[in-house]
Amino acid sequence: MKWRLRGENSKFPELILDTWKLGNPVPTWISDICKVKFMDGEGNITLEKRDTNTGGYELLSADNSRVLIKVPEKSSLLCWDGNKITVLREIQFKLLYTSAEIEGKREPWII
Repeated sequence: MKWRLRGENSKFPELILDTWKLGNPVPTWISDICKVKFMDGEGNITLEKRDTNTGGYELLSADNSRVLIKVPEKSSLLCWDGNKITVLREIQFKLLYTSAEIEGKREPWII
């Protein structure tokens, strides 16, 4: 599913190609750059993460040398635009983005 930015705002990507939230299956664009803690026989991936005292978490780089992504809330979305990852709270995402038109039909807005 793709999402397009409503209006213009240079602080956010114009088009988001994919999103991920903690607890959902981990896409390759995250598992390729973050440290993987465990992979089961069915291919389900668990990432190495550190909980923070503010209610969020941090994802470590694949080589475990640094914090790669800081997520302020467990319900926040990691958004992939094809080049970089942007972290947005759910309310930010709902206010900033709308589903993009794909092949001439409008897709339902789903997280």
